[in-house]
Amino acid sequence: YQAKAEGNRLRIVPMTAARGIMYDRNGQILVGSRPAYTISIMPNGKPLDDDELAKLATLLHKKPEEIQKKVEDHKHGYEPIRIANDISMDVVTSIEEHRHELPGVSIDVEPLRYYPYETMASQLFGYVGEVSEDELAEIKEQDPNTTVGARSILGRAGLEKLYDSVLRGVDGGKQLEVDASGRPVAEVDRKHTVPGSNIHLTIDVNIQKAAEEAVKKELDQLRSSGATGAAVVALDPNTGAVLAMVSAPEFNPNWFAKGITSTQWNQLNNDKSHPFENKVIAGEYPPGSPFRRPEVSEHIDRAAARAALADETRNRLSEIEKTLSAVAEQLTAKTVRKDEILKALETRRTDVEAKLANFVKAISRGIF
Repeated sequence: YQAKAEGNRLRIVPMTAARGIMYDRNGQILVGSRPAYTISIMPNGKPLDDDELAKLATLLHKKPEEIQKKVEDHKHGYEPIRIANDISMDVVTSIEEHRHELPGVSIDVEPLRYYPYETMASQLFGYVGEVSEDELAEIKEQDPNTTVGARSILGRAGLEKLYDSVLRGVDGGKQLEVDASGRPVAEVDRKHTVPGSNIHLTIDVNIQKAAEEAVKKELDQLRSSGATGAAVVALDPNTGAVLAMVSAPEFNPNWFAKGITSTQWNQLNNDKSHPFENKVIAGEYPPGSPFRRPEVSEHIDRAAARAALADETRNRLSEIEKTLSAVAEQLTAKTVRKDEILKALETRRTDVEAKLANFVKAISRGIF
């Protein structure tokens, strides 16, 4: 009985580690974390009191059903249940004023995932969300030594999911002494968190901004013709590095970090333009028309033939000029007879006429 009583007196409160920062190629922060007030309920094994539920819902400007659902989703275990994230100071003050009416409700400062550019590159960066009880059980079954615990924040899509094990870090915890109502009385022990590692991307935030603005402008002009989405990717031709990636329409991942509402979720989930889909890598589009390739090749051949013919003509004219110069010198020196000179000039005249005939044939074949 003493061990059971001790277990009821002490509670382990998980502390979420700050996720690593995503930088662009020039060291600009693309995705980070910031401190935010979090409201939690410490479960005590009893159903949530209706009056307490109504009071808390009023102070948080939420529906009682939303809070009740979160409590029911975490009905097993004694870890604090997050009810609201990123609470304003006014709400914090109001809850503190009614703390005597809200036993088991706690206010903590935790790192909140923050996307400073909001919708920019949202499909690329992805979003995060709190692990559910079912997910946690499955993760622990696959890896008993996992660092994922209750209240851990996991990457759900994009780079947040791909590099989740790098960005997540290791959560810590506080051992608290609580009274019979579940209200914390004193902190007994603490295990500090280990922040996640940072990653540096090849994205250039300035190029990304320019691409986002260009896509928005073009898509606004094309909506009247039925266009609902667009995709752009900019690559470094020397290395293949991705400098910018745009998929429109986008979504705001801050909604998920703060705790997405049912209204926001329905808005995104029912959008026929599929904002969750990264159209750069998931969309299927026809390639450029193959009929252009023969036309381009024909134009190139014509241009090459035209250049070769022009070079040959210049060379022949240069030879004629040299011959006439030599003839002039011979006339001046009087070293040749008149009939020899006339014969030489006739030969050159024949060559020029042949060259002109070639020009005419080239024109008839459509080379020029």
